[in-house]
Amino acid sequence: MALLVEAGVAPPRIFLDHAITSLDCESRTSGSADADPKIVAPLDPGLVRAIGGGFAIMATIMARSDLVSLEELGRLFGEFASISAHDDAAMGSIMAGWGGMILHAARDVEGAESG
Repeated sequence: MALLVEAGVAPPRIFLDHAITSLDCESRTSGSADADPKIVAPLDPGLVRAIGGGFAIMATIMARSDLVSLEELGRLFGEFASISAHDDAAMGSIMAGWGGMILHAARDVEGAESG
């Protein structure tokens, strides 16, 4: 987290709440005959948020190395989320949340650099 703080990024915790809530509802129905067979274990919200935070850190490092901007990577996550949601709504929701975390980091870095 020190890298994010140093870059002026406040680690957000709210981007994945919707996805986690919807996945938690789906995972509780996994015992029913019509449940989505792709969800086989209860969702761990902390793990999903931790992975998103890890992506934000990696994206920050990549942006500092001029490999890809935070904005572009966040948009790519969003595009992938949109495409994957057609086949797997849960994955689309999580990817959208992670993309939102990266875009939030981009806005925080931009604000820190201009302020």
